[in-house]
Amino acid sequence: CSTSGARNSFQSREEQEHITHRPSKRSRRSRTKASPARFCHLCWRKAGMLGSRNVELFTCAGYQREKNVCRKVECDRCLLKYSRLDSKPESEQLEYLQNARRGKHTCLHCQDVCPPTAQCKFYAKANQKRREMRLLTIKD
Repeated sequence: CSTSGARNSFQSREEQEHITHRPSKRSRRSRTKASPARFCHLCWRKAGMLGSRNVELFTCAGYQREKNVCRKVECDRCLLKYSRLDSKPESEQLEYLQNARRGKHTCLHCQDVCPPTAQCKFYAKANQKRREMRLLTIKD
């Protein structure tokens, strides 16, 4: 019983060539396949149970578009707070949350009115400090 060639009998030639010519870096995920964020953009809470209360995250209406222009999510508490519905009757709150579940809510980031606690504001400050530190080290 002879075997032809030194190639592994479990792999075809195409499979072996694919393994040896693998790209060095993974390609970046396209925006159309990217999933919504996992943390509230405004208060950084994660979906799931928080103590005895269930935290629900609502995706921006921009995620429903063809190219997923926005992946931001806001939790139920922030949604009601920044929509000024937290002091309104529960029926109004529930109606607003139902509309948000249907994708009829545009996040504060897309409206360009993020509060100082939002992730984008925090990252902007951190990036500014990093730039300043880089400039200081270059000057020295």
